[in-house]
Order: sequence, then C-alpha cells, then structure tokens
Amino acid sequence: MSCGDEQSSALNLAHTVNGGRLSHGRDCRGRIVNRAARVAAKAQAGQVWASKVAWDLAHEKDVEGLLEPRPLGPVALKGVAEPVELVQCKLA
Repeated sequence: MSCGDEQSSALNLAHTVNGGRLSHGRDCRGRIVNRAARVAAKAQAGQVWASKVAWDLAHEKDVEGLLEPRPLGPVALKGVAEPVELVQCKLA
C-alpha cells in the first residue's frame, strides 16, 4: 500500500484518531509511522499485529469474515508512554 494514493484512506482515518503526521507527498513519516514500526517489531515472522484502534478502524471497513483478531492485551512499545492494546490479525 502506498501512503500517497487513494488506497490509504483507512490510514488517513487512523491518522485522524491517533494524531501525528502520516505523509508528505509520497514520503511517510511521523508518530503514526513510528508506532506502526514498533508494533510490527513485536510480531514474529509470518504474523501481522495491529493496535486495537487500527483493528477497530479496519473492522469498520468490512474485514469481518476475512480476518479475525486474537487479542494480545496491553503491550509496552519503545517510545510510547502507555502500553498499547494489540491484536494479532489472523485469516478467518
């Protein structure tokens, strides 16, 4: 997925909820991208993890039946003051 095109509307919505800057032209940066990198770093090879906020936003975009969440609970992320609720996204 590219950050600078129409397909990033879900990311733009997450940007509104979480704050931070997502893109400037075709370059992605800012707090939201850093947090996504911290979440991805916690996952093992072959896993997809997301914050509960991102999962809730994706669920609103009709992923029901395609993916199911496995709650992981609050997880401490480097550079983030409070633990973040994470889920593992699995194929349904």
